[in-house]
Amino acid sequence: MVRKTEIVIKDLKSLISSKGYIYIRCMIIFEDFHINPEKIQELNLIKRLSHKEVSLLLGFLIQNQINFTPPDLWQDLIQMKQKTYELMEELVETKGVRSCNITKLVEVTLSNRNRNRGVRRTNSIIR
Repeated sequence: MVRKTEIVIKDLKSLISSKGYIYIRCMIIFEDFHINPEKIQELNLIKRLSHKEVSLLLGFLIQNQINFTPPDLWQDLIQMKQKTYELMEELVETKGVRSCNITKLVEVTLSNRNRNRGVRRTNSIIR
């Protein structure tokens, strides 16, 4: 049975707020976006997160104070990374990623974060 999008997002946000999740995000970016040209024929884009999915993770990550404390065990990093991929796959299955506008979701996330911190967004270029 496919869970509701809201429940999957809640689980994803809970995981992202875990101690040291910033390191998981760094691992995902490194592994999913750095390609070895000698192994390009082995590339499986389906198993990698898209830039929109990684942007969504970043949006959820910056909603709260980032916890830079590393996890107690390196195995925890691997488990959290695997859980991230599982939840993102589940989110795709609920049509939560493909049916919504990720850019808009990230903008709303950033807007809410800035509003909570008293920052006003302007359309002018910062000089």
